[in-house]
Amino acid sequence: MFQYINTYSFEGDLSATLNSLTNLENTDLSLDSLSKVNYTQPFVNPSNPNESPIRPNSQNQLILKNQQMSWWVENLNSGAIYYFPYTNYVNWAYKSELDTVEIHIDIEISDLIIPNELSSSSKNTLEYKDKFGMKRVITMTK
Repeated sequence: MFQYINTYSFEGDLSATLNSLTNLENTDLSLDSLSKVNYTQPFVNPSNPNESPIRPNSQNQLILKNQQMSWWVENLNSGAIYYFPYTNYVNWAYKSELDTVEIHIDIEISDLIIPNELSSSSKNTLEYKDKFGMKRVITMTK
């Protein structure tokens, strides 16, 4: 049985946030302000009423954009941020040890932070192209 191990690291200022890396203003919102309600404005497509809402809670997304890169690295490596293919707009989620509900991460954020384009591969290793200094390597072990 093979096991795949994702390892994330960051080269740069670990106190940087996505907002600071993209030249946007940081806000004073903390993780304590995260809402357990992922969709505040339900979207109903008349041709497909079972379709999911378009975008997750915008307030939560502001909070996530303001988290330091050290937080992202720690939570990606611990598995608190994990791959969660939910809709075309949500592929990742965050769930702390204390939470029972995952917080959906908008693809706009995950596409900027989480490396997802393969850079190189070898027999047991996949390396992904860096994003803002965020690195991702997947190793396969027996």
